Amino acid sequence: MNIKRYLGASLALCVFMFLYEWVVHGMALMPMYEATASIWRNHEAMQALFHINMLVMCLGAFWLTFIFTRCFHDGGVKNGLHFGFYLGVFAALQAFAAFFYLPIPLMLAVAWFGASFVEILLGSALVGLIYHD
Repeated sequence: MNIKRYLGASLALCVFMFLYEWVVHGMALMPMYEATASIWRNHEAMQALFHINMLVMCLGAFWLTFIFTRCFHDGGVKNGLHFGFYLGVFAALQAFAAFFYLPIPLMLAVAWFGASFVEILLGSALVGLIYHD
């Protein structure tokens, strides 16, 4: 494993995931979250847990990059998209599954499905772009 490229790809993925989630959840889906405010933590409670969210997001980025380096030693965008497609479908199904245990609108579950798939697909392509031989 090329440690320098691994760390670079992991950090880039962490930044990408933060920005992507900020746009998707902090802006695009905010009207749906406001319409279902009674099931979410209030803003202050979420802010108090923000550091834990960032830690989990970064750990996920490092783990996803690690798995990519184990499966695709040569890296590359094509391999990133290949990896991202399969992992993205899995992540999207997991996100959609929240519909069955949270009282959320179907459209929010569908939005989570799409957003999760795109996040993993693009994030994996970014990892492949940075981590290559």
